[in-house]
Amino acid sequence: TGTAPLSYRWQRDGVDVAGATASTYTTGPLVAADNGAVYRVIVANAAGTVTSAGATLTVTPNDPPSVAITSPTTGET
Repeated sequence: TGTAPLSYRWQRDGVDVAGATASTYTTGPLVAADNGAVYRVIVANAAGTVTSAGATLTVTPNDPPSVAITSPTTGET
């Protein structure tokens, strides 16, 4: 929050994300190589700028869960 108008610059690993100038940012599809990327936003108005803390992205494998049926036991319904 702050005195309007506010401007936003989203960064990934310290580099501006092209076209990312809204108050929110949504990434496109991710791959394993995106794991560990750090995102932050720089917000500015006439009073100055402030940079958010970085948020580290964690990408997990797209593997389906494994299932084990343990009940009822074999032969029961």
